[in-house]
Amino acid sequence: MDGLISFLSMGGYGAYVWPSYGLALLVMGGLFLLAQQDLRRGEQRLQELKRREAGLQDQAGADNPEAGR
Repeated sequence: MDGLISFLSMGGYGAYVWPSYGLALLVMGGLFLLAQQDLRRGEQRLQELKRREAGLQDQAGADNPEAGR
């Protein structure tokens, strides 16, 4: 047990090291969540653009029956 306490205290610097690790983990977790949100927004935007493009192609085909030939 003393070995674990000695490791966690890190020669007296544990009070600085562990909060630094915690802050780094918190920042990386936040960046991960932001990246996930950005990915979802991008995928939704892509689907919206694909639907809009398909609608424009359908509309162009209905307006000009010769365009499909």
